[in-house]
Amino acid sequence: PPGKRLVCRVACRLHRERQSTEFDVTSSLSRGLKPLVRVCAEETDGSAGRPRVILEHPKDGEPLAILATDDLYKPQLADEDQMLAVLSPSGIRFGAVKRSGGQYLLT
Repeated sequence: PPGKRLVCRVACRLHRERQSTEFDVTSSLSRGLKPLVRVCAEETDGSAGRPRVILEHPKDGEPLAILATDDLYKPQLADEDQMLAVLSPSGIRFGAVKRSGGQYLLT
């Protein structure tokens, strides 16, 4: 809603190499650290297709969105040229995440 902010805790578990890991983004300590979304990095399993990070519903595991991370592993691309596609679970492109001047922008 307008005038409201989402305050959450994100574990520092993702780094710049192919990985396979899962963790929850939770509400703040004052809100009981309740799971808000599950993050699943699937970048090492060749059967998964392109490397990606999937955001899932924390209770039923239903996919909410996919972040395609293949540009991170293209050595010919500078950081500023990498575009990480944000996709719906069915593969429809919502937008992209791009680094610009030390910040990450959703376009």
